[in-house]
This record gives sequence, C-alpha cells and structure tokens, in this order.
Amino acid sequence: MKISWKKLFTLGLTFVVLLIGIIGISEMIDYSLEKREGPIQVLHEVKELTGRFL
Repeated sequence: MKISWKKLFTLGLTFVVLLIGIIGISEMIDYSLEKREGPIQVLHEVKELTGRFL
C-alpha cells in the first residue's frame, strides 16, 4: 500500500478538524453545566429588596 503526500495531508487535516470539533463541543457542554454564581448580596440588602428574609 502506497501512501501519497495527498493522502497524508488529507489524513492530517481530517484529524485536526475532528479534534477542533471535539474540543469545541466539550467546551460548550462544560460551559452549559458550569454553575455560575450571581453577584453576592448581604442578607440585609436582600431583606431591603424583598421586604422579608428568605
């Protein structure tokens, strides 16, 4: 079996495209599952905003 430069280049390019796709999808999944915290508020500020404690 003879491997030409064209086949080798195509194989390398396919590998890079798949790798970028897998990394992109895993980053999107990680971003969607990541627990993001809102701004921290002191309890008396929460009481002033809502009129009652939690």
